[in-house]
Amino acid sequence: MSNERLVWLFKRHLDKLTTPEEEQELFRLIDLPENEPVIRQVMQEAWNEFSPQHPPFTPAEGDRMLRNITRERRRSGWTNGRIWIAAASVTVLIAVAAIMFHRTQPVTISPITQVAPTVQDVAPGSNKAVLTLADGSTVTLDSTGQQVIRQGGVAIRQQGGRLQYDNAATTGAPAYNVLATPRGGQFRITLPDGTGVWLNAASSLRYPTAFTGTDRTVELDGEAYFEVAADRRLFHVKARGMEVTVFGTRFNIMAYADEQLVKTTLVEGKVKVAGKTTANILEPGQQARLAPGGELSVVPVNTADELAWKNGWFVFQDADIATVMRQLSRWYNVEVSYEGPVSKELFSGKIGRTLTLSQVLQGLAQSNVHSRMEEGKRIIILP
Repeated sequence: MSNERLVWLFKRHLDKLTTPEEEQELFRLIDLPENEPVIRQVMQEAWNEFSPQHPPFTPAEGDRMLRNITRERRRSGWTNGRIWIAAASVTVLIAVAAIMFHRTQPVTISPITQVAPTVQDVAPGSNKAVLTLADGSTVTLDSTGQQVIRQGGVAIRQQGGRLQYDNAATTGAPAYNVLATPRGGQFRITLPDGTGVWLNAASSLRYPTAFTGTDRTVELDGEAYFEVAADRRLFHVKARGMEVTVFGTRFNIMAYADEQLVKTTLVEGKVKVAGKTTANILEPGQQARLAPGGELSVVPVNTADELAWKNGWFVFQDADIATVMRQLSRWYNVEVSYEGPVSKELFSGKIGRTLTLSQVLQGLAQSNVHSRMEEGKRIIILP
């Protein structure tokens, strides 16, 4: 029973949910020598949860780090329990805040702890968007808003970073609204049919206030994840020359104007993806890619990587620095320029979307990507 209680308290501590009384109980349990194996196990589980594919250091290196923390804390007179809490917290902090970046040619990168933001810094993106109604009026949305927006007979409810349309029957021609996120913003919307859509930064979705016809059609610019509500009517997404047709399924579409490819990734169900001249049926785990010339191809992908943005991460696999910086520029609302030739090296890794920009840039510097920031709104990549 004590082990179960210890694991429960430890996980609450990592989530910063413990009360002062629970903290004291946790310290007492950790101070018991027989509980050390349990602590190591729960630390390892937490570590694996944050970085199962790209651990920034080996178990041996992790043990050395823990020993160093233990030795340092004992100099300050901490109890064993407080030493283990500090060590565990630092380990998980590194897992969350680390930029586990490496070149495709094997290079050892030291783990990067979270550092204090510089005076000149940029906060990560947040829940914010602009809703444009059919009459052209606009409503600014953010993570704190609680309101009901009336449009004819339609009620649009905002609860923080989410917008929801009442699924009420309407007559006559439907009105069209546009939900647009700025650079540095994201937002979630539930459409009139119950379909859930998560909009990434610098994206917009045009949709009717009611689906009254024989099918359901929306238009996307940018990136969004869809969980389409089951319905006898087909659901269509039009995005920069690609059209995706589904019944009920989960998928992601990336269709930014500054990206070379338009990509649809299927997570669950089945969809038909059409370009100008060809069409393909996707199975879960496949991605359709539409090239500028209209060529449509299908490749297998890791769907978790493709949806990482929705879950608070940037994940890159063999990406050049320009690809990396395009994603960062959208999320932090900054411009990027290059001084000298652009590196052709490819990178793989994982970056937390909750980091400040200065923390991200310091992490990239560990992978030999050097930069400077001007006036908080421009990043210059140095040769």
